[in-house]
Amino acid sequence: MSQQPPQSLIDAFLQHYSKFFASGSHQDKGLKVLQWTLWLFAYRLQQTSAAGSSSHTVSKALRKLYNEVTFTRYLLRFYGLPDALLAFRTGGWTVGSSKFAKFLGSLMALCMVGYYPLEHVAYVKWMLPPSLQSSSSSRKGWHTAESLSAYSCRFWLVYLIAESTQTSLSLWRLYREQEQAIKDNHQSEEASDNNNNEQDDFSVAIRSHQLQLARSLLFTLPCYSWSLPNWDTQPWLPEGTCHGLLWIESVVSMVQAIRSYRIRQQ
Repeated sequence: MSQQPPQSLIDAFLQHYSKFFASGSHQDKGLKVLQWTLWLFAYRLQQTSAAGSSSHTVSKALRKLYNEVTFTRYLLRFYGLPDALLAFRTGGWTVGSSKFAKFLGSLMALCMVGYYPLEHVAYVKWMLPPSLQSSSSSRKGWHTAESLSAYSCRFWLVYLIAESTQTSLSLWRLYREQEQAIKDNHQSEEASDNNNNEQDDFSVAIRSHQLQLARSLLFTLPCYSWSLPNWDTQPWLPEGTCHGLLWIESVVSMVQAIRSYRIRQQ
């Protein structure tokens, strides 16, 4: 039998690209990086160019694209509610067997059960024609798109606190298990390949949890800012700080996804 020719670099890249972005979660992460990178370029151009200049015009165009990607990601969230409901019913987001671990998992799922419908209604209200928006709602009241979005972010904020707690507890447990494994290895007469592999597994798991905790912390301040009344007209965080944190989170999120993909491919 003739040997199959080696795969070219471009074919290998396309194969991994297709596999990676076959996941809906990875598609959203890719859009998130695009979303906040467009904002970053638009914001920097706006800050460094004079009104009416060509750079200022480019900034407006980039900001328009950023808004389009933002609302595209709102559409993708329509798939999130069933997953949250399933996690609440089955305990699918629980990490650990203690009562507190089960409480955290249920709380996280319940928060997202509240989050998604409010986000969906806010999106629909934002998409209404201007004539319907002006006749059906005012700037005051809980029923406006901005108020519904703020309520959804309050659910999200509680979720982030619960997730950060869950991840921190898991990290603490991993550190203890790693420390115990190191002690056991020192007490044994000779190190084995299994021991080395075990330490590698600990390192991979710890780094994954560290990245997840970093993402939750990067989300927290913007989420709190968006959960406040009048978040859109009197923001607690300046735009540069709020969206800058979210750009960093998008990069960390993509790094985390790529690391997980590479581990699965090994």
